[in-house]
Amino acid sequence: MKKTKTCFRCLAFVIPLACLACAPEATRLTTGPGPEDLVRVRSNRGDAIVTASVKRSLFTGLSEQGRIELCRIGKGQEFHTVFEGGNCDTFPFYPAGISYVEHSTAAGFAGKSLLYVTNEIRQTVEVFEVRGEKIRFLTSLGKFPTTTQPNGIAAFPDGSVYVSVMRPFPSKENPQVVIQQAVDTSNTVLAYQPPEGGGEEGRWSTCITGINGANGLAAGPGGRSLLVCAWHSKKVWSFARSPKTRELVREKPIELFKDLAFHPDNIKRMSEGRYELCGQTNFPATALHMITGLPVSHGGWISFVWDGKNLRSTDRTALIKGHRRAPSTALLIDGKAYAGQPIAAGVFVSPVADQR
Repeated sequence: MKKTKTCFRCLAFVIPLACLACAPEATRLTTGPGPEDLVRVRSNRGDAIVTASVKRSLFTGLSEQGRIELCRIGKGQEFHTVFEGGNCDTFPFYPAGISYVEHSTAAGFAGKSLLYVTNEIRQTVEVFEVRGEKIRFLTSLGKFPTTTQPNGIAAFPDGSVYVSVMRPFPSKENPQVVIQQAVDTSNTVLAYQPPEGGGEEGRWSTCITGINGANGLAAGPGGRSLLVCAWHSKKVWSFARSPKTRELVREKPIELFKDLAFHPDNIKRMSEGRYELCGQTNFPATALHMITGLPVSHGGWISFVWDGKNLRSTDRTALIKGHRRAPSTALLIDGKAYAGQPIAAGVFVSPVADQR
């Protein structure tokens, strides 16, 4: 979740520090501060988890420089830096969301394994190629039409990219697909349509408005929909999409989930039709954590299977019971649960007895 302000009345939510430790069996993999979003990347040299981390603060603005970090699954207790922003060989880098495409079919990128990362300081999405444990910068996807705070991101194999822009406080919800060039700067989703020949000369435009807390995004089954988290209303919406035209369809979206037990932050596509959904359970506690760093913000988590018609979900919240630093992304991989968060360092890890 993005930076949030709150009043000092939130201090009433502080709980005794004796209750704040992780579950005894849980550990943390070393990272930089703010591994808010996690993705699993695959290669013939072994799978890995990748995050884009940065030290977020209400006081430093965008002065901090972020980095992309990688950890081979089951191969060590820490992430190592594979890209660092702001040095003589790179560019200013303040990341938020991260999305992975295992096999791109887009013109100019065909066959490549790609990472798409939002970069608030440059107002664009940066594209990187993944080769084993090497991550190489390729290009930037233009610039957003107006200054904004990019939040969640979903990239499709065909080169289409969607980015959410979230308002920190609740608003009226009226989700709808729009066709326009102008950009409403809050509670919207922006779409990038690549040019026919590929490359970075495509355009950004508003494609969805009226989301009450536009947050995590994911590609739907078969590329036929876009899943959008509404953080404040505790819903997940499914918007129809045409793989042929690479555009959203102007029809009523589906409430895939409503009245969730937590505020959905990030939704991650693990494989065709399989997803992980994670977020925070309390707005004031999350705001307090973002301001003070105190570990007072609990999380919720479900895994679900969705084929476009049938939906089945499993509650995984018990796996992150000891994670009280505003869990934002959770992955279930090879008998372990991994979870990140927006400002604290370290990826939370706990064993899983039953991975069904």
